[in-house]
Amino acid sequence: MGIRIKCDLPAFPDTFVEFRDRPWKFGDRRRTLEAGGDAAALEIILPYVVEWNVKDCGGNPVDAKAGVDMLDDVEDGVVIWLIRAWFEARLKATQLPPN
Repeated sequence: MGIRIKCDLPAFPDTFVEFRDRPWKFGDRRRTLEAGGDAAALEIILPYVVEWNVKDCGGNPVDAKAGVDMLDDVEDGVVIWLIRAWFEARLKATQLPPN
């Protein structure tokens, strides 16, 4: 079972992301914090996504497996939320029972 985070932005009530439940490597967190920008951080974050409902500014669904460039047409606030959601999911993962 994954870790689902719903978007807390009022304009995006149907937006959510589900991250894998394990593994959550320390090295990925370190590289995300050291990343030189959002795109570099998202390269690390996106492989953790197992499902999501994210749409571009035209209302079209975005494929989570298509890579960072596919986020270019997504509302900036949603991209920022996605990065925050990854850190929230990391905290939730520490509370899961061991496999």
